[in-house]
Amino acid sequence: MKILGINAYHGNASAALVCDGKLVAAVEEERFNRVKYAAGFPAAAIHYCLKEGGVTLGEIDHVAVPRNPYARLARKLFYAMRMPSFARDRAKVMVKFTGIPAALAAAFDTEPGKIKATFHRIEHHQAHLASSFFVSPFEEAALLSADGLGDFASSMWGVGCGNRMEIDDAIAFPHSLGLYYSAVTQYLGFLKFGDEYKVMGLAAYGEPERMEAFRDIVRFTSNGGDFGFRLGLDYFTHHRTGPEMSWAEADKTPVLGKMFSEAMEKRLGGAARRPDQSLEQRHRNLAGTASAARRSLSRDAEETGGQDQGEGRVPVRGRGVQLRGEWQDFRSDAIRTGLRASGRGRCGIGRRRRVLRVEPDPEKAAVVCDAPRVLGTGLHADRDSRRNRCQ
Repeated sequence: MKILGINAYHGNASAALVCDGKLVAAVEEERFNRVKYAAGFPAAAIHYCLKEGGVTLGEIDHVAVPRNPYARLARKLFYAMRMPSFARDRAKVMVKFTGIPAALAAAFDTEPGKIKATFHRIEHHQAHLASSFFVSPFEEAALLSADGLGDFASSMWGVGCGNRMEIDDAIAFPHSLGLYYSAVTQYLGFLKFGDEYKVMGLAAYGEPERMEAFRDIVRFTSNGGDFGFRLGLDYFTHHRTGPEMSWAEADKTPVLGKMFSEAMEKRLGGAARRPDQSLEQRHRNLAGTASAARRSLSRDAEETGGQDQGEGRVPVRGRGVQLRGEWQDFRSDAIRTGLRASGRGRCGIGRRRRVLRVEPDPEKAAVVCDAPRVLGTGLHADRDSRRNRCQ
């Protein structure tokens, strides 16, 4: 079974090819047009993936797209009434997604009716989870996806077992760790799409001196041992105006609108840094605090988690490892450790919320693949072995 994954009409447009459960190729369009975070339709990336696999478009069984317009439809309609301009922008993007079969046909100079592949719309975070698990060497694993926003969810977790993926729960818009970090990135004067990596680097030069403030900006929540978080929405604007996104005229890359409010400026001790302003130690310390807040979130989960480790709960107690004669605290990995633990023994449990099944029979397959996040050992295989997987 040959699966082509396409991420289009958003930053990091890309494609991936999976053959019989093995990742053959995955690449972003920016590698070919040299435009960082390039959007649009990834025609060059698709051509590359098929060439690497030694297959033609006519041999593809399934095409997967990581967007499902029907996911969380009620929540989408609710916010559409509150933020009509944001809803119109999202609707335009979804219209583009309906044209993916035509765009794919045009990229290969053929007609849409001649493409035999079945097209699938996969919920965004299910695509993230599946693109990791179904090309991994593991028969069973705990799964976690967290980003800015996709199909009106920001985080999702569950368990993968064999050819099945069980989704336990998700955190929906407007609460998002990704949008939180983007807002802090903007506050620190880094305004371009994807500039979060600069704050990650800057954090190494600062001290976490404003933890109390950041605990108010992003808040841990617990309900009987379940892990969760909420944003202090007074510090943000995206829940009122939407995560505004436009497109640069020069290269059509994404441009994010302002995401932090005046309340964040007051809480963090001053006006936001201008892009042309010199970096001060205060800015370095804020970057360090933003990163430490994530680790603190894990520690809070450790302190209150594990109280009820029944089915569906995520036990999140941390562990220590003896190293060089001293106990080194690995609490920042508490959530990850707990997620691993929650996956043990889950095969065969009857109580399910939502299950996505991948059948070996191409006729029945529900296919999953999220191109920009497909990572795995297949990327390091030599070219001939990759092609052999598709033949």
